[in-house]
Amino acid sequence: MSITTIVMHFPIVYTILSWLPSSLAGPVLGHHRNSRKQVARILNHEDVGGRQDTIFHELRDSSLLPPEEKTLKRLADDGNIMVGAGGETTAQTLAVLFYHLLDNPKMLSRVKDEIGTLGEDITWGRLETLPFLSAAVTEALRLSSVVTSRLPRIAPNEDMKFQKWTIPAGTPTSMSYYLIHYSPEIFPSPHEFNPSRWLMESVSKDSTTGDAVRKHRLDKYFVPFCKGTRICLGMNLAYAELFLTTAYILKRFDLELYGTTKRDVEIKRDHFVAAAAAGSKGIRVVVTHDNGE
Repeated sequence: MSITTIVMHFPIVYTILSWLPSSLAGPVLGHHRNSRKQVARILNHEDVGGRQDTIFHELRDSSLLPPEEKTLKRLADDGNIMVGAGGETTAQTLAVLFYHLLDNPKMLSRVKDEIGTLGEDITWGRLETLPFLSAAVTEALRLSSVVTSRLPRIAPNEDMKFQKWTIPAGTPTSMSYYLIHYSPEIFPSPHEFNPSRWLMESVSKDSTTGDAVRKHRLDKYFVPFCKGTRICLGMNLAYAELFLTTAYILKRFDLELYGTTKRDVEIKRDHFVAAAAAGSKGIRVVVTHDNGE
């Protein structure tokens, strides 16, 4: 992902790389070309005997999408976005979550006890009802911040007011989620993994339905997926991956950290997504028991 930061500022770099042969373009563009071939096989119905339940099969067969939304270029680009935006980001958050849980036996035991109450009927929907697991996932998302690079936003037709400043229409303004998630004014002791900060909530009634609505006082400052009209399209997929992966791994395996310290999950570099210090080997664990055997 380190090249992403360069491409953000110099988009032509990616175009130049795409002209190179696979032997010189590196694994990233090699993956892109392989993805394009796989999508082409699906569009041409050449994948007989393979899985028929992928996102691309659904898009190909959907009656809701016009033909221009089903072209090879469009679907191949969508596939690359899903892998690029939905792979490293979720993996980084899982690394943060597992490090802190394994480093704190009391928290780990609390999460495992909650998961254990579900028995064998583990679904994403049921996992989201577990308060401490949900708080731990939320805190891991805050600490990982998902995207650390500044993302530009533009108000095309009107001037924007911010405190004493006026931002003219059409002016790109870039923001970083990291600065919000690590603000000590909003999150006391921001570098600490503290799921309990998300357990304090207020309950109100929906003005339309009258249903109870639980809202945390920190919700408006929680922006790993952005907010508003530009909110991440893959947010629900990310949550499903985080909850289900955590539950199934902790239910089956007993784990211990190996050669891993907090340094291996702290944000020290910006590769568009968060990166640990140079030389870090990432989070490493030892499986001490397989409960599935």
